[in-house]
Amino acid sequence: MKGALRRGGDAHAGAAASAERAVAEVRAEFPDWTITDTETEDGRRWWASRGAPTSTILNRDSDLSASSPEALRSKLRAHR
Repeated sequence: MKGALRRGGDAHAGAAASAERAVAEVRAEFPDWTITDTETEDGRRWWASRGAPTSTILNRDSDLSASSPEALRSKLRAHR
């Protein structure tokens, strides 16, 4: 998997705080899923999986990904 899991202490504190709020909102709406966001060369990517977030798990066919939290929510709602 390209990129790295985002961690606290990002240089872009405002964007990081906004991303944290978005992650918390998606997690609250879909508590049975593990929600993770990553930063790649192409920008931020949002992931949902039914297990711990590792590169192997995030590449399973059953995992979902999107380029925004709104798009991920839409995929999760369709997956119910």
